[in-house]
Formats: sequence, C-alpha cells, structure tokens
Amino acid sequence: MSFGLPASLKLGAAFTRERWRGVIDIGTSFWSQTTRNWGESGSYNDYVDTRSFALGVERLPLRGAFASWLSKMVYRAGFHYDEYPLKINNNVLTETGFSLGVGNPLKTQMGAIDIALTYDIRGNQSGIGV
Repeated sequence: MSFGLPASLKLGAAFTRERWRGVIDIGTSFWSQTTRNWGESGSYNDYVDTRSFALGVERLPLRGAFASWLSKMVYRAGFHYDEYPLKINNNVLTETGFSLGVGNPLKTQMGAIDIALTYDIRGNQSGIGV
C-alpha cells in the first residue's frame, strides 16, 4: 500500500495602509501527478489538480492608553475558494466560504481573544447524482 503526496505551488501577499491590512493567497496542487496503490492490482491515478484562492482584510487597532476599547479591537473579514482533488460525474468538488472575526486585546497587551464566524458552501448537488 502506498500513496504519494502532490507537489504544490502557493503565492501570498499582504498590503498595509494606515490601519488597514489586506492579504491574498493563491495556490495550486498537482494531484493529477500523484499515484496511489491500496494493494489492488495496479496503481490508480484518478485525482485532478486543485486551485485555491483566499482574500482577507483587517482593520488594525489603535494603540495607546487613551484609545477606546472598541478602537483597540481588530476586525477581520475574508473569502476563500478551494477545489477538492476528486471529480464526481465530471464535476469538481468545491468549497466557498466567508468569514467575519474580531480580536479582543487582553489588558496585558500580550495577546487577544479571537472570535470568528464562518459560512461555507461545500459541493454542488446538481449533476453529481447526490
């Protein structure tokens, strides 16, 4: 029994302007070049290459003793799109998601408590026989 992991290529960038930071990540994994053999006769190579994309923005906190509590918090929002390496009835399985988050700084300023909500849509039932 054997399984080879795919090679991946990823690129990311972050941009900061005043109290705003934006990030973008793109990537691909070469699943079609992997092989697996689960002890049956022959190897199987039925994976497809995948792509991923993520975009996020955050509002950075104000620093200083006199800043209000709400202005010291970090606010975040994001979007992501991912493909899975399996095809069902010639359809690639995907996941799309959105997130919102907030970071509440601790009084010691050595950390924060982060809270996030995510909404993901995984797959598409039309055309895959589900």
